[in-house]
Amino acid sequence: MDDVSRDLLHAILEAPYAENATFAGAARAVDKENFAKMQTAYKTCLDEDRIRAAGVEPLRKILAEFDAVFPLEKPKDAGADELTQTHIWLMRNGVGGFVSAEPEADDKSPDENVIFVGGGDVGLPSKEYYDKKAVVANYTRTMAQMATIIKTGVPITNETITKPVDQALLDEAAKIVELEARIARASPDRDTVGKVTYYYNPSTPEAIEKLVPEIHLRTYLAANLPANYTVKRVILSDPWYFGNLSSILTSTPRPVLHAYFRSRLVSSWAGRLHKDFRYPAKAFGNALAGRNPDAEAERWRTCLSEVDGTLGWLLSAAYVERAFSPEAKELGDRIVRDIKNIFSERLKGFDWMSDAVKTAAAKKVVNIIQKVGYPTASPNVMDPEDLRKWYAKLEVGESYFENGRAYGNFGREKAWADFLKPVDRNRWGMTAPTVNAYYSPSGNEIVFPAGIMQLPVFGVDLPEYVSYGAFGSVAGHELTHGFDNDGSHYDETGKYAEWWDNTTLANFDARTQCFVDQYSKFTIPGLDGEPLHINGRLTLGENIADAGGLTASYSAWKKRDAAKADLLIPGLEKWSKEQLFFVSYANWWCGKVRPAQAVNYVYTDAHSPADKRILGTMANSKGFREAFNCPTKQPTCELW
Repeated sequence: MDDVSRDLLHAILEAPYAENATFAGAARAVDKENFAKMQTAYKTCLDEDRIRAAGVEPLRKILAEFDAVFPLEKPKDAGADELTQTHIWLMRNGVGGFVSAEPEADDKSPDENVIFVGGGDVGLPSKEYYDKKAVVANYTRTMAQMATIIKTGVPITNETITKPVDQALLDEAAKIVELEARIARASPDRDTVGKVTYYYNPSTPEAIEKLVPEIHLRTYLAANLPANYTVKRVILSDPWYFGNLSSILTSTPRPVLHAYFRSRLVSSWAGRLHKDFRYPAKAFGNALAGRNPDAEAERWRTCLSEVDGTLGWLLSAAYVERAFSPEAKELGDRIVRDIKNIFSERLKGFDWMSDAVKTAAAKKVVNIIQKVGYPTASPNVMDPEDLRKWYAKLEVGESYFENGRAYGNFGREKAWADFLKPVDRNRWGMTAPTVNAYYSPSGNEIVFPAGIMQLPVFGVDLPEYVSYGAFGSVAGHELTHGFDNDGSHYDETGKYAEWWDNTTLANFDARTQCFVDQYSKFTIPGLDGEPLHINGRLTLGENIADAGGLTASYSAWKKRDAAKADLLIPGLEKWSKEQLFFVSYANWWCGKVRPAQAVNYVYTDAHSPADKRILGTMANSKGFREAFNCPTKQPTCELW
């Protein structure tokens, strides 16, 4: 599905502006202007000869700017806020460092924005990797090799990558990695850090400055805000880390801090160098993912992804115009409505919930906002003038490296400008071509971009058990996130509030423990050859959503089928419609992952491996057990 969308968008970006476009007159002129901006970004990214000719100089320029802000030797006139000013500069150049801040909807006041304060920028995917000697050795050597390339301007290739590295650079890299390990270990495990009950800690800049006096948070925040604005309240998103941060800063020598900041800049910006000047980093990334060291995506794919990530609403307009029909949107909306209705009906039968909680839960379902296809506001992707205004402050030029800086500044400035306004409930978090979907707890909304509504999992001409089995189960999955172990902390307005009574909550916890135990028994081969268990607590929310989503979608389809019988697919008459519903669901997750990448996912991803999502969810589906006449009809775990 990704490839189908990408092939279409690739063809659009490679061709001249389509003169037979939907728009006419002034709207067409603006649409043509938008297309030109998007195509310039794409073609500048494609121009590898020009990128190679620039060599490492663009990155050297950034590093020289940094050295002026935070020199290796502390200047005699350095002020007490030197580390604060350094972080301000790093933030403006795409690096978080030890502290970061970003505005988001306030979980307890979801129509207002608040600043979340976090930090701790490291290079390995998760803290577990810092305990793996072979990975750490490879990472350390890679860091030293990238420093060598920046210093000499000479590429390191597949033929020269095994040559000895300057010992001083290796020693420096080892100290950086040791510091990163301290940062990584100063935060809790992934199954804790992403939960609202952990990360939502209202505080003040002054209180955080007492925890970390080395960084003046009020000055750091003021760098993004009007001069007359005072931040009085923030959310401290990682209290354990901030409790350890001051000791990390005071015990780390300045040369190590300097080297660490430079390494994070190299990590952030090396991707905009020509491949000849980033081979060690590419080879290391490929090793972590279990790929061949030389593996690299076709350049057009990289550039298409860049356009999607930076000018995504312009790309969305081109996609929707050519690949998404009103009929598809109507079917998508109807499937989502059916699932909302069936979920509300099922709530009435749960004897483990009190009547008051059932009533509140039903109200939350009714209030869930469904967004299907593409945004029609903030911005309206079908309005060229609205899109032009949206990207008016983004200048796209002929330098691939400088475009990267422009994209970063544009995104940061837009986010902080939004901080001073009410939360925009019309905003989408995914572009239209995206093959994915999401639930937003603070928005109490489920969002389905056009990209996920296509063959073979969705279509107006398909038997409905195919669309309900695949897309419908995804829709049910996202809705169920509103009632998983994290989403259940938010009420019908999107507010973080405890609206469950103690008895219902105890019953909920008992049922969710079943999922934790079930998925924790699944294993994959670890990097050391020993079985690596799935983290049933990290994946709990997704596993709950898989089970609840499938059950809701199956019930919704059965109701549709009873009203108007679905047809069997010719040639598959030996399968029942019920069986084909579940086959459609399983096909959605059909895939293969390299063993090393699978390990990465177990450490970092809140989703279970795809095959376990099939096996676990089928075991938790009474409908599946009945359709395939399993000896035991009761699901292993059941919640929604």
